[in-house]
Amino acid sequence: MSILKSIELIHQADGHNKFYKITITEYKTGTYDVEAFWGKISNDGYDSMTKYSGKDLSLAEKAFDKTLKQKLRKGYLLANLDGLEVRKYDQKV
Repeated sequence: MSILKSIELIHQADGHNKFYKITITEYKTGTYDVEAFWGKISNDGYDSMTKYSGKDLSLAEKAFDKTLKQKLRKGYLLANLDGLEVRKYDQKV
């Protein structure tokens, strides 16, 4: 198992204090999973959901990009959750 792509987002506007993480994981079986994890910052618990599971990397990347675009439209920013460093997403998605 190896993580091919991972991004962490943070949303602190309007009283929100939450994170969202999206990953693409490749397994030795030749399958890919796109998973999302989210919750409140400084809270031990989080939720998760598999957005895609299958053998097509291009479909996994599309699911990843679609989820990222949705979160950016909702006001999420790129974040380093350890240091709470927030920056705008500077790549075209």
